[in-house]
Amino acid sequence: MRVLAWALKHTRVGLRLRAVGESPAMAHALGEPVTRIRYFAVLFGGAMSGVAGAYLSTALTPMWTEA
Repeated sequence: MRVLAWALKHTRVGLRLRAVGESPAMAHALGEPVTRIRYFAVLFGGAMSGVAGAYLSTALTPMWTEA
């Protein structure tokens, strides 16, 4: 979690993502591809949710029985 917070605050990608989230009109005026950045942010969030769900169902609740 700290790595993600650091990346959003100190990297160019994090700055672009925050700019699109806070003021899409201003980011568009600066030449940022607002729709593409939003699309990839949603894809990344969905992928991380899938990884979290897989972790919860396999590692956190070990109720597997071997046949």
